[in-house]
Amino acid sequence: MQRSARSKTAPAETRLDDWRERVSDAYFELDLEYADPDHFDGRIVTFDLDGVALSWLKSDPLRYRRLASHVGTDVDESFLLTVPDQAPIRFSQRGRTTICGPGSFTLERSGEPYEFSYSERNLLRVLKIPAPLLRRRIGTPDRLCAMRFDAHTGAGAL
Repeated sequence: MQRSARSKTAPAETRLDDWRERVSDAYFELDLEYADPDHFDGRIVTFDLDGVALSWLKSDPLRYRRLASHVGTDVDESFLLTVPDQAPIRFSQRGRTTICGPGSFTLERSGEPYEFSYSERNLLRVLKIPAPLLRRRIGTPDRLCAMRFDAHTGAGAL
């Protein structure tokens, strides 16, 4: 099943709250800070692939924060594998910070607070993977969070 949303289609007075809800629906509960709230534009398209979700999100600069108060509110924990397509992202989790540019990817865990941002309009390709599924495949993926992986060589090229 495919779902999509565009920020500009919501009424101006609820546009930012509506966008936060759309992003939280696609991934999990997050706080958003807009670089330019008055002119923000974003679009998200999500595909459900039988338990794993694939999405692309194109938007103006944002800062996403997964707060301690958000953790534990989700029924199912998941991981996001995020590939930036147009501009670098900055990601911090588990005491680590990485800058991940186009041609690389990073892993985010919903079960812990984090901060994720980009300062230019960006296109993100995101794979949302249920934690039990990923843990069955790679053991302890938590150790891989907030690291940058090259998407052009080795296993990252897959």
